[in-house]
Amino acid sequence: MVIVSNQAGAGPYVGWQFQYHSEPTITFHFAGPSTVTSVSVAVDNTGVGGVSAPGTLVINGVSYTPVVTSFSASSEWLTVSGLSLSGSSLTLMPDSNPNAWTFISEVTFNGATGVPEPASWALMLVGFGGLGVALRSRRRTAIAVA
Repeated sequence: MVIVSNQAGAGPYVGWQFQYHSEPTITFHFAGPSTVTSVSVAVDNTGVGGVSAPGTLVINGVSYTPVVTSFSASSEWLTVSGLSLSGSSLTLMPDSNPNAWTFISEVTFNGATGVPEPASWALMLVGFGGLGVALRSRRRTAIAVA
């Protein structure tokens, strides 16, 4: 069973309970190749109605114990750092107590996006070389006219 935090479906959280629904695998697709160095997940930690934060986060099939990087009476941010994940997508599966509800509101990714390919660097160098040749020939023409 997957629910949202209010009847209109416009609340800040989406949640589930393992007893009714297996832990979901959430796939994030990036606009292009990216390198992710950390993942942060905002979760409800109130404990009300059996809601609790997941104990581990499975990222691209590997289980990590996240660090709480921000905490309030109603939510916390769980962060997994020290990653070096490259690609155009990432999977996330929160792994929680089978009898608890898990509610997630946000996920952020830190790292580099759009890393230039070696062919792009080569093309850029050729362009700079062509620019240098054009400027040099332009300067020779200006000297010859004077």
